[in-house]
Amino acid sequence: MLEHGVKPGDTLAVWLPDSAEKHVIFLAAAKAGFKVADLDLSLNTVKDVREMLTAAQPKVLYFHTQLGETDYVKLLRKSIPELFYYDDSAGQMFHSKYYPSLRKFVQMGMDNEVR
Repeated sequence: MLEHGVKPGDTLAVWLPDSAEKHVIFLAAAKAGFKVADLDLSLNTVKDVREMLTAAQPKVLYFHTQLGETDYVKLLRKSIPELFYYDDSAGQMFHSKYYPSLRKFVQMGMDNEVR
C-alpha cells in the first residue's frame, strides 16, 4: 500500500469475513500506521454502502467478490457510479467525485471476471 501512495493515518476499509487475509491486513495496517474501518458484512444495500463510504472515508477498500447471496461487485458498482467504468489494468488510481478519498480496490475473491 505504501507503494500506491497510502500514508500513515489513511484509512483502509476491510469488508471481509473473519479470515487469515483479514488478520494479515490488520497486522500490516498497524505496522504501517494506517487506520482500519472493519466493515460489517450485513451491509447489503446501496444506501448502507454509501453511508459507510461517507463515514469511513477510506483510501483503499478490501472486499470479497461474493459471500453467500451477496454479490459485492454488483453492490459496489451500484453504490459508486464511477466504479462501473473503472479499469485498473494500467495501474491507475480510482477517482470519484462522490468519494474523493477512495483510490484503490482490492478484491479478495478468486474470480476476477467482469460482470
